[in-house]
Amino acid sequence: MLAPSVVSLAQTHGVPQLTDISEIVSIPKAHAQSGIGDTAARFFGGALEVFTVLNWIVLGMVQKVLNPDFIFGENMAGGVRPMEPILNKIWMISRDIVNAIFAFLLIVGAIM
Repeated sequence: MLAPSVVSLAQTHGVPQLTDISEIVSIPKAHAQSGIGDTAARFFGGALEVFTVLNWIVLGMVQKVLNPDFIFGENMAGGVRPMEPILNKIWMISRDIVNAIFAFLLIVGAIM
């Protein structure tokens, strides 16, 4: 405790009263050392945990949607999916169109 004369002198001049010597020699806490960084770290850490859990849930759903059995249907008795004959016909038509364009370009290129 400080001497009474110093305390009374400090009180008359508007200086706050110090009760312990550690208040005089202690280093004041800067604003950058306050809990703001801790609060932000806790917030973003919690948000990251939530998004990680949501990511695993969404990836599980995407995995089920991208499964060929979901897209093309289950295998039938012959081992062929119901969508495969349709896709094969579409592929054959597009293949024939591309081959015709390629042949036309080869003929045009040979003439020029």
